[in-house]
Amino acid sequence: MATLAALKRLARNAYVRMSVRTFGNHIGIGVNLLHMLHRLVYRIFSSKEARASDCAASGQIRQQGFARILPFLPAEELSAIRDKVDRLFADPEKVVHSLEDGGLLRLKSCVRNLPELERFVSAPEVRQALCGYMGGAYSVFSCDVYRTFPVESQGAEDIFPSLLWHFDNCPSYALKMMVYLKDTVVENGALTVVDRKTSLRVRARGFWERSSASRFLDELDRGAVRLEGPSGTVLLFSTHHCVHKATLPRKGLRDVAVFLLQPTLRFSGPWTDAMRETFGRNYGYCVNPFTMRPLRTGDE
Repeated sequence: MATLAALKRLARNAYVRMSVRTFGNHIGIGVNLLHMLHRLVYRIFSSKEARASDCAASGQIRQQGFARILPFLPAEELSAIRDKVDRLFADPEKVVHSLEDGGLLRLKSCVRNLPELERFVSAPEVRQALCGYMGGAYSVFSCDVYRTFPVESQGAEDIFPSLLWHFDNCPSYALKMMVYLKDTVVENGALTVVDRKTSLRVRARGFWERSSASRFLDELDRGAVRLEGPSGTVLLFSTHHCVHKATLPRKGLRDVAVFLLQPTLRFSGPWTDAMRETFGRNYGYCVNPFTMRPLRTGDE
């Protein structure tokens, strides 16, 4: 039995190495082929208007793997959103506490409770950047709103592994969008990202597992950028192409909305209640881009 288990581990490790070299992930060959087929159809049928929507931010995502868009909503609107987020996190019935010991709280049904989040995704500044980068239309696949706060660092990474350097194990065409809902600087947990060129170089040299980052730390630290910004700042980055990690605040709080965005053949239009519920319950990556089937659903 021990020999059989060892052989299974060897086979699994060999598959992961092969898949990461071929696809940059190990989500499954069938899922990757579905996404490749969808991308081919997407390139054929995406609108000329969307393909022409290039801008500085979309160029930055292509070149360095990330871009930052400074606040564009009125200060009064951003203040109202911050106050509402504080009220939601103050209600224990609306909060997921499973990662609390790791310094993280999540909101349940976040999009239904915060329909204002649509303002960020549909803003012209964001739409132009996303269409220019993707080459066509896009849709929200999932959304999460969470709060990070200071905790004793020992053991936090075991509970909240995003504190370690990592690539997301996701399709290559997915893009992550983060919105800072509070002023965010290094001291209270600004996101840390490594540029695309450095990230792909360390992946080609064998970095994949979060636990194996030690031999790449000097290189990752040299390429690291801490993405600070006032409330309302939007970050767009490819978690497939950029090594990144969360950082717990040394003091204060960080509230952030995180969207996973997926290329789609046409825009979905204004959000309905059903769409808000779906976005808030989708987790993991999109298994089938033609049907938008998620890896899993739930509040955690």
